[in-house]
Amino acid sequence: MRITWTDDTNVDVGFFPKGDSKSQVAVEQRKLKSLREVARCKSYWSKALASLQKMLEGDAIRKPAVAKAKNIAGKRRPMNRD
Repeated sequence: MRITWTDDTNVDVGFFPKGDSKSQVAVEQRKLKSLREVARCKSYWSKALASLQKMLEGDAIRKPAVAKAKNIAGKRRPMNRD
């Protein structure tokens, strides 16, 4: 899967089978402008993939999915994910 991220970088996500009950997800984000951005994105994707793993393994806390988004005035408001 190929995604153009909000900062105009490219994200490639690959899904690979690893036997009958496992799989692997690989993420590559390209066109990052600095080593600082590389470190920030590496941390972001590590946390996101760890969260995905917990959810898929049934370890996630069962709460409604709520994400935060900025409105026009710059204040944060909850946004439900469908």
